[in-house]
Amino acid sequence: MLHLPLHLPLGKRWARTQFQGAELLKWRYTVFNSVGQSAIVTNTEGCSMTDSSLLAAHRRHRRAAAFWGHKPPLVATCDNPAKDASGLTAAVWAGDGRREFLFPGTVIVVESEEQCDAACEYLSSFTELGFDAENVAYLDGSGVGSDKAALVQLVGDQHKCFIFKVHAWGAFYPSFASLLANRRIKKIALGLGGDIARVIKRFDVNTDAVAGGVEVCAPS
Repeated sequence: MLHLPLHLPLGKRWARTQFQGAELLKWRYTVFNSVGQSAIVTNTEGCSMTDSSLLAAHRRHRRAAAFWGHKPPLVATCDNPAKDASGLTAAVWAGDGRREFLFPGTVIVVESEEQCDAACEYLSSFTELGFDAENVAYLDGSGVGSDKAALVQLVGDQHKCFIFKVHAWGAFYPSFASLLANRRIKKIALGLGGDIARVIKRFDVNTDAVAGGVEVCAPS
């Protein structure tokens, strides 16, 4: 079997669509082999440089290259630098892209109130929690943003990380509200103010609903 080396990855806009008045871009990640054939093609929604589907495709491409003994693929290419260069440099660091961090434990998705109660009981045993909130849920493939939290992440150790699907809740579950309001438990985050604001808008609660927040300064 002949295995041709892969090269020239390219993220390129291939279609536009409308969703609730917002214009969305569809992107296609394509990798060509040495004779110009499209060996890897992934269609995705959102930004060509930061979309999770594109990043996953590029990660698989790197692993395939390592397996077959080929040179590592390029991090990115830019066919229109006048328009796209600023976004590209913001999304890609020097070297082989951004450093990957793999959580060594188990990631648990919390949807029901019963699951929430169990998760909060576990997290209440810690004095410090990693805290993050995301406002895009990709529920319908659109990736349209919102000022309300869609997901909240809390982690206290290397064993369990909890993803709370707050966009699917019908109410502010008491166990979750109690955990966030507990000042004894520090909630450590980068961009803390934005995360807190998203949670507040999701549940329409007071500004003290998330207490014990600690801002982490970004490395220079």
